[in-house]
Amino acid sequence: ANNRPKKYKKWTEDSMARAMRCVMEGELGVNRAADQFGVPRTTLKDRMSGRVTHGSKSGPAPYLTEEEEGELQSYLLSCAEVGYPKTKNEVIGIVRKVVLKKRGTLVDFK
Repeated sequence: ANNRPKKYKKWTEDSMARAMRCVMEGELGVNRAADQFGVPRTTLKDRMSGRVTHGSKSGPAPYLTEEEEGELQSYLLSCAEVGYPKTKNEVIGIVRKVVLKKRGTLVDFK
């Protein structure tokens, strides 16, 4: 078992933007720009090709809107403050009901 933490995004959006600008202006190729600005080559290629849009988040779309998440947070804090905190399974059940009501589909969290 490998217990080392994942290497994740050791570059900045600013360095990515500068690399993209150099490629767009024809100053550098994608590989050279990636090396010079310390950004991943594949990420730079994906952004240059339009496959991935700048500022987009990876992963599935959230089940709840930010507003719904805020309401859920307030509800959970209120329950805890009066001595009835919710368990993880109870919270999952609440989210399932909200999603079922909103989308008409059942959600199986893995």
